[in-house]
Parts: sequence; C-alpha cells; structure tokens
Amino acid sequence: MQAIGDYRLLLDAEDEAVGREQRDPAYKRRLWPGVAVLLLAALGIVSFTHFREKSPPAPEVMRLPDPAPRRALSGTILVLSPDGRRIAFTAAGPDHRTQLGVRTLDSLESRILPGTENATAVFWSPDSRFLAFADATRLKKIDVSGGPPVTLSDLPQPVGQGAWALAA
Repeated sequence: MQAIGDYRLLLDAEDEAVGREQRDPAYKRRLWPGVAVLLLAALGIVSFTHFREKSPPAPEVMRLPDPAPRRALSGTILVLSPDGRRIAFTAAGPDHRTQLGVRTLDSLESRILPGTENATAVFWSPDSRFLAFADATRLKKIDVSGGPPVTLSDLPQPVGQGAWALAA
C-alpha cells in the first residue's frame, strides 16, 4: 500500500461486508431471540413489582358519638378537631352549668374540661392541642390534655364564632 487511496478502498470493502452481514437473514434470526428475552425479562420485573405492592392499610376504627355525648345539652356545640381525632362539645357539668367536654373518637368516654363554664364560640387550634372559647367577658384557651384555662383577652361584647389562624 502506497497511498491513502489504497486504505480508502480497503475501508469501503470492509463497510460492504458489514452491510451484507446486517442484511443477512441469519443475522435477523439471531437477533429476535435476544429481543424476546429482554422483553420477557422487562415484563417479569414489572409484574413482580406490581404484584408485590402492598394493599393500603385498613382505615382506623373511629366510634362516633351517639346523637350527643352523655350530659350534652340541647343546642350542644359540636366541633371536630383539625386532625379529625376528637370532638369538643358543650355539656352540663357536675353543678349543671355549661362546660366544655372533649371526646376522642376512638374512645367511648368523654371528659369535662374544668374551668370552661359558660363557654361559647368554641374553636380548635390548628394543631388540635388547644381549644379556644369565649365566656361572657373573656377569650380563653385550654390545653385539651389538661390544665387550667388561660385568659387571652377581655371581650368588649359577646362573641358568636371564632377561628384560630397562624400568622405568616
């Protein structure tokens, strides 16, 4: 070989030979089993993954109160907590005065929150830990897990409703 042109002729001849092999029916016959194996493997992996997925867990059992919790009054206020696990309600306390009660929905028992006499405008904190309420002259909050109510402010007039919002 003396010139670059000779190398070019050799390369062209080699390209033709490769092209003939690719057009060869035997080449195609060897290709299909490999493609079929790859498709079956992909189908097997997808099927295995799909059928291994766990079904969603069964929903929690929650017991809803009878039409009203024990000791509830006519005109009872019922307020569901933001997390959906408790209700607050007005009920007659031991001295027959209106007080707030709380009931966890997975329990059959409710409890009265002491210090919540004459509660109106009952509403939950966004995290479901506190109840806020108004009595005749003050806005108060109470931790539903226990403790005395805390006065937040005096009220110039009675309040009908309330809402607890977080400052941005």
